[in-house]
Amino acid sequence: MMEQIHKLNNSMPKALVDTNIIIHRENSVVSNYNIGRLYRWLDKLHYTKIIHPYTVREIEKYKDKFIRENLLAKLSAYEHIKVVSDPSEDFLKNFINTDKTENDKIDNSLLF
Repeated sequence: MMEQIHKLNNSMPKALVDTNIIIHRENSVVSNYNIGRLYRWLDKLHYTKIIHPYTVREIEKYKDKFIRENLLAKLSAYEHIKVVSDPSEDFLKNFINTDKTENDKIDNSLLF
């Protein structure tokens, strides 16, 4: 049944992967085994793992050069979103009290 849906849509389902998930998954030290389980299920269900340009920007700001370069090298394994829309003012109003850091703003923009 899932294969028929995929053929009808002519595309695989996609999962937007958060920056923190990428960092934990691609880090050289295992810090969260649940992320491995998540990836196993995404692969098993034939989801394409995609990342947002904001994820790349966040990783580019990583202070540790060795870790930053290591993570950036592994991003080619993910499909990248090419077209990004800025969140509308109406959407951003929902997060007025939650945007405390630049990362908060990025996370909320990813929801858009």
